[in-house]
Amino acid sequence: MRKIILLAALAGAMTLPGFAAEKQVNRVSPQAKKLLHELQSAEKSSKILGTGGKIKAMMKFDPEFDFDAAKKLGATFPTKAGNIATANIPLTEFAKFAELPGIIYLETGNPVAAKLDSARVLTHAANVNAGDGTQALNGSGVVVGIIDSGFDYTHPAFRNADGTLRVKRVWEQFREGNPPEGYELGNELDTPEEILANSHDLEDMSHGAHVAGIVAGSEVAGAEQYRGLAAEADMVIVALRPPPHEQWTSGSCADIVDAVNYIYNYAESVGKPAVVNLSWGCSTGSKDGTSLFSQAIDNLTGKGKIFVASAGNEGSDQIHLGKTFSDTDTLLCSYYRMPYDATLLVSGTWLDAWGEAGKDFELQFQIYDALLKAPAYTTEFVSASSGSDFFDTYISGKDTFNIALTSEISPNNGKPHVMVLMNATASARVRLYVKAKDGTVNLWNAYIADYHGSNGPFVTLGDPQATAGDYYNTLSDLSTGTNTICVAAYTSKTRFTAVTGKTTDYGRTAGEIAAFSSRGTGFNPRAYKPDIAAPGMTLISSVNSYDVNYDASGSNYYSVVAEPEYEGKTYRYAAMSGTSMSSPFVSGSIAMLLGAFPEMTPQEVLNAIKYNAADEYTGEVPNDRFGYGKIDLLKAITAITAGLRAEDAPSTAALYPNPFAETATLDLSGIAGATLVVTDQAGRAVYAEKLRSDCSEIALPAGLSAGAYNFLILRGKQIVASARGVKKG
Repeated sequence: MRKIILLAALAGAMTLPGFAAEKQVNRVSPQAKKLLHELQSAEKSSKILGTGGKIKAMMKFDPEFDFDAAKKLGATFPTKAGNIATANIPLTEFAKFAELPGIIYLETGNPVAAKLDSARVLTHAANVNAGDGTQALNGSGVVVGIIDSGFDYTHPAFRNADGTLRVKRVWEQFREGNPPEGYELGNELDTPEEILANSHDLEDMSHGAHVAGIVAGSEVAGAEQYRGLAAEADMVIVALRPPPHEQWTSGSCADIVDAVNYIYNYAESVGKPAVVNLSWGCSTGSKDGTSLFSQAIDNLTGKGKIFVASAGNEGSDQIHLGKTFSDTDTLLCSYYRMPYDATLLVSGTWLDAWGEAGKDFELQFQIYDALLKAPAYTTEFVSASSGSDFFDTYISGKDTFNIALTSEISPNNGKPHVMVLMNATASARVRLYVKAKDGTVNLWNAYIADYHGSNGPFVTLGDPQATAGDYYNTLSDLSTGTNTICVAAYTSKTRFTAVTGKTTDYGRTAGEIAAFSSRGTGFNPRAYKPDIAAPGMTLISSVNSYDVNYDASGSNYYSVVAEPEYEGKTYRYAAMSGTSMSSPFVSGSIAMLLGAFPEMTPQEVLNAIKYNAADEYTGEVPNDRFGYGKIDLLKAITAITAGLRAEDAPSTAALYPNPFAETATLDLSGIAGATLVVTDQAGRAVYAEKLRSDCSEIALPAGLSAGAYNFLILRGKQIVASARGVKKG
C-alpha cells in the first residue's frame, strides 16, 4: 500500500506567515527548515510544542540583528564567538525568531557521534615526560578540556598522588540541576565533593573516560604504563547529551561550541592556557572549514586557546560519492541501503550533496521495493540553486518514511547544496540520480541517533549505469576548521593480552595508517586536512567503572588489560581504537607544549607539530591519510627553541658560579612570570621550565653534560634576557 501526502510544492520554498521564502532559502539550514515545517503541521506541532522548553541553535548574524528583540521572545545567547552565536530559543517562538532581520544563517539539530604505553614511546612523548634531552613536561600549569560522554569522575586516573581530584569542573549538559553562569542547560559541579558525589554521567558508555585518560590520566599503581600524557594538568569535563531520535531537538554543534567557550572561560579565570579535545564528529557537511561550527571555533581560539578534533573513523566506509560533470557526461547514479537499528527501532538517512560555487546541479531521490524492480517512491529532479523544499510522507504497509528534501545556495561558502533528511521505521534501498553539465558534486550519507552512527555505503547493486562510493574525502566536518588541529590515526600497537589471558591480534603492521582513519580533503583552501597523525590503534586507557560492559560478565571484558584496586574498589583499563584515541594523544602533547610556551597560538602549535613530524611509512607529505606526518613531540619542542640566540637578548642575567659543577643559580631579579630555556651550542633545548610569578632565583638542575650552554629567559617566544655558562667536566 502506498500513500503520498504532498505538503509543499517543488516549485517554491515552504512559506510561513510573515516569513519571506527567498530569505528562508538563504537563512535556514535543512534541519531548521524541517522543524519549521513540522511546527506548521497540526499533528506534529502539538507533539513538538508539548515537549515544552527551548530549542538549541547556532546562528551567524550581521550588525542589523537585534539581540534585545530576540530576548523579548525569550531567547538567550550563551556564547558569542565573533559574528557566530549559540542560542536557546523557546519552541513556541522559533518561527518568529527565524524571521528576525540580521540573521545570515540559522542552524539547529546537527547531532554528532563518538568516533598508551607503546604510543608514548613511539612519539617520544615519554622522553618529554621524563625530561630526556629536553624539559620534563607533564602538563603542569595547563587546563585540558574533554568534551565527551561516558566519564567516571572517581577513577584514580583523575587524582593526584595524594588522592586529591584533578578534575576542577564538570558540566553535565544533559542533566537538570544548576547550570553554569550564563547558560540555561545542564548541571555544573564545581567542587571536589560534588564531582565525586555525582561519580559518573552514563552507565553504558566509557568513551569519555578512555579519552580523558589518554589526554591526562595520572599514574596509577598496577597500571603504571597506561598513564596519560599531561598527567599534571588540571581537567575540565563537559558531558554531552545524547542525540535523540528527533534530531532537531539536539543542537550538538551548538552544545559543543558552548562547551569550548565554557572551558576557555574557566582557564582564563585561573590564568592558565587550555587545550580542548573533541573526539566526536559527523560525516556530512561541506568539509571546507566554512560551517558555523568551524567559524565559531576559529573565533574562540587564540593565544593559549587550542582546539583538537578527531579526523573520523570512516576511512574504510564507502560513504563518499563524487563526480566531475561535462556536456557529454551529465549523469551520476548510485544506490545505498539505509541500515535499520533493531534496538532503537529506527532507520534513516542524511544525504548531503555539495556542488561548486556558480555551478548548479539537480538531484532525484528514490525508494526502491524489496525486489529492486521499480521505484516505490520518487521525487522529481530538484535544482540545488532553486531553493525548492519538499516535505512528504510515504507509507508502505506498517512502515512510514518521513522525507524532507531541501535545497539552497549556502551563504557560508556560496556553494549549491541539497540535503535529504529521512526518518523511517524500516530499512530501505535508495537510488539517487545527480544531473549537471559542468562542475564537481560531492555527496555523503550518514545517520545518528542516541550516540549511534550508521553509514550505508554507496553501491551499484549490479546496475551497469551506477557508480560505487569511495573512501576519499571522509573527514568529520567538525575537524576541518582553519584553527582546528585535525588528527588522523596510525597503528602503534597491533595486539594486546587481556586479564583473561587471551591475546587479541588485529594483524596490522605497526607504523602504518589505521584502515579506519578518515581520508582528508583539499576543500579548505586555507588549511590542508588532516594536520597530523598520532597513535590510534589499540590504545590502553581508563574506562568507566560504572559501565557494566567492562564488568567480568560484560561484552567488552575481553579488552580489559588491567584491574587496579583503589580505596577498596576495582577500576579498569581497556583497549580501544579510533581517531577518538589519536585526537586526545595530540591534545595531551599540546598540553605539554603549552606548559613551556603558554601563549602559543593555534597556528604556532600547528607549525611546530606539522613541520617537525616524523615521516616513516607516511610517503610524501602532506597527504590525505597522514597529513604532514606522525607527531614527534621531542622534535617539535626542540625546534621551537632552535632558532633562539643568546646574542639577541636585550639584557644579560647573572649566572653563578660560572663555570659550575653540578648546579648553578641564575639571578632573575625583576624578570618574573617568564620561561627559562637552556640550549646547548647546537641550539637544541635541553631543559625548560615555566617560572613562578614570584621567582627571583632558580637552581638549575643537576645532570647536564659537560660543555657550554645558553640560558634564555622568554616571554612568549621573545628573549628578554640571557646568560652563558659552562658546565665543568
